[in-house]
Amino acid sequence: MPVVQEHPTLVGDFAEFLTTLRTTDEIIQWRPSTEVQKRIEDLLLRQNEGTLEREEERELESTLQAEMMLRLLKAKLMLAKSKQRR
Repeated sequence: MPVVQEHPTLVGDFAEFLTTLRTTDEIIQWRPSTEVQKRIEDLLLRQNEGTLEREEERELESTLQAEMMLRLLKAKLMLAKSKQRR
């Protein structure tokens, strides 16, 4: 049986953003929705308190991996953009 996400996710938020063609600048400037940011903050706070449930630990881990991927993507786009200006 498929698992239904109860909370918004970073990947889902970014995928929704990409449903239309975007410029390099738009991708670099993109930030997760306030709802997703609050969820991440809540998970991090609860992790520090030691009150995360196992499923929430997996959610946080996948969110942190997605964040690293997005940071890498943005860094590569910024580098490519700076090389185009030369």
